[in-house]
Amino acid sequence: MIHDLENVGDVSTLDADICIIGTGVAGLSIAREFLGSKYKVMLLEGGGIKDEARSQKLYISDVVGMPHDGIHNGRFRVLGGSSTRWGAQLMTMQEFDLRKHDFSPNSGWPININDISPYYDRAQQVLGVNLDSFEEDLWETLNTEPLLFNKELFRYRFSKWAGFSKRNLAKTIAPEIANSKNIDIYIHANATEIVPNEQGSSIQYVRARNYSGKEVNFRARVFILCCGTIETARILLASRSVIPTGIGNENDLVGRYFQDHITIRIAELNPTDKKVFGKVFDPVYRGETMHSSKLVLTEEVREKYKCLNAMGHVVFGLSVESGFYELRSILRALQAKKNPLPSPMGAWRLLRYSHEFVRLVLGKQFLGRRLSPVSAKSYLQIECEQSPQPDSRLLLTDRVDDLGMPVVSLDWRLGDLEQHSVHQYMKLFSREWERMGLGTAEWHESLLEDRDKWLTACRDTYHQLGTTRMSNDPHDGVVDIDLKVHGINNLYVGSCSVLPTGGSSNPTLTMMALCLRVADHIKQNLS
Repeated sequence: MIHDLENVGDVSTLDADICIIGTGVAGLSIAREFLGSKYKVMLLEGGGIKDEARSQKLYISDVVGMPHDGIHNGRFRVLGGSSTRWGAQLMTMQEFDLRKHDFSPNSGWPININDISPYYDRAQQVLGVNLDSFEEDLWETLNTEPLLFNKELFRYRFSKWAGFSKRNLAKTIAPEIANSKNIDIYIHANATEIVPNEQGSSIQYVRARNYSGKEVNFRARVFILCCGTIETARILLASRSVIPTGIGNENDLVGRYFQDHITIRIAELNPTDKKVFGKVFDPVYRGETMHSSKLVLTEEVREKYKCLNAMGHVVFGLSVESGFYELRSILRALQAKKNPLPSPMGAWRLLRYSHEFVRLVLGKQFLGRRLSPVSAKSYLQIECEQSPQPDSRLLLTDRVDDLGMPVVSLDWRLGDLEQHSVHQYMKLFSREWERMGLGTAEWHESLLEDRDKWLTACRDTYHQLGTTRMSNDPHDGVVDIDLKVHGINNLYVGSCSVLPTGGSSNPTLTMMALCLRVADHIKQNLS
């Protein structure tokens, strides 16, 4: 059932076998694994069933380092979390994404790809996507000839996009949970402290507060913190009643190694043969799953030029005055369960560009493709992982929010390696572009040569990760390979915050796979 902590009466304590804090992609994916089981599960959500200004206000933070848009616009305190907004783009990690590289200090994972791979199919099934390949052998399935970039330099990979109806887990998984007999969701249950026993070896309860100030203690045998990279670190650092430095922070590592994928538009491309170009870079549908092609640097190139993982893809730019922006706004409103009706000006823009929408519909229906608008310009967009830096971090300020929780301060930092890696990608891509005679291009090289211009041009991608990184040794990270907080026997973290590095892939699918892995681990331990 769904219970509202604003209306629980005189209850001061609630008990279960498992308590999951957070109902975003991670929390709901884990809870789904316990549907119909013998275990009683409680999920805590600080927000409501729909967006609320008072809930979202609690995410207001200070940014003292690089500007970071995602800290305010990429987090959603509501049932379903970021799944109420995201595009549901999915990619798997590759074996060399997890390796330690001498040129990138603090890189390397304590597990290998074989520890994650068995869970990727299960994670995809949660989101209703097909099980087609993410690799370049998909070209054969699509019956398409790719542009022949030098295979020693670049390799094609594909991302998948979940169908629109499958993206918001508050509409797919949450109703199943709400109708179950063994799982309860508590909305307006803002976790303010995780309280361990006197020895600090085991968690006793999570204290949650509603918006009227009433507190309820949620007790369980196992706790799983699934609040996202920033809020997870915030709660751990703020839980200081027994351990003065915060839960899991004996070695001053909670909040450190904050990372994001950086993105930068480095060229406007003018292909000679737009039809061939479109066949390679226009997204393709297989059933309700959409696939889009990417170009990643090969492992050999990365080692030779000492580059981080970088991935390039073609984006099609449109004016904010176009009808496509209005259409996207309507779809996002539907996904978030908001009023989708456009403004009068928006309706006019939709009408004005109706011919493009007809082309879009016919392209999907008869060609199985999302055809790019004829009026759109083509750009090369590069996304690059970060080299983990301990001084790129989250800290707590002396200020508190409306619930009395310390406000977060983010000091996001970029080093020189990211700039070098993106610049090297551009050099190799431009060389291949000219070798194949694909057309003309306007390269924005000055952005990559001037440090100030580079920092100004870089943007985050809302792929926040790293603040409770996974490690074998508690002096190197916050959680172990089973995502259990070092030194605490019943507290786990299900979040992108556990990823030591970002690789070249969107992180959510890997996070989901790790969450399913930890669900299996908890089932085994509880039984």
